[in-house]
Amino acid sequence: MTLIMSGRLLHQYVVDVYSTIEEDRLRWTRNNQDVLRAELYSNVCDAVGKGDTDARTVDLFITMTANPNWKEIKDHLATYNGDNPNDRPDIECRVFKMKLDQLLDDFKKGTFFAPYTADNASVIPHNIEILKKYAAHINVE
Repeated sequence: MTLIMSGRLLHQYVVDVYSTIEEDRLRWTRNNQDVLRAELYSNVCDAVGKGDTDARTVDLFITMTANPNWKEIKDHLATYNGDNPNDRPDIECRVFKMKLDQLLDDFKKGTFFAPYTADNASVIPHNIEILKKYAAHINVE
């Protein structure tokens, strides 16, 4: 519980660990370009440039952002000691993961688009990036 209760020190620890992991990943990417063969990858810009604007043939990229003011987060914090949501990234991450899982289930069921059809319909490729922004407060007199 000491780590959770350390507030901004926990934020700094999380950022340091995340930065270390990302640095290692970027170093591997830089040193293994021949393995990646990145020149063979195509993306949405290539598809649009060729005129492929039919959404059934173009990959769909969706951005989902966690909101510290989500009702689930506020309710949990009100029940257990009323911390600031930004001091409890563990709760923000758990609620985000629950909402992400629900979104992926909705895609698989066809709630928003046609039902997800692929060779392995139990897996939808996705990537989660954690970005923590800090607001700087400047007093101007």
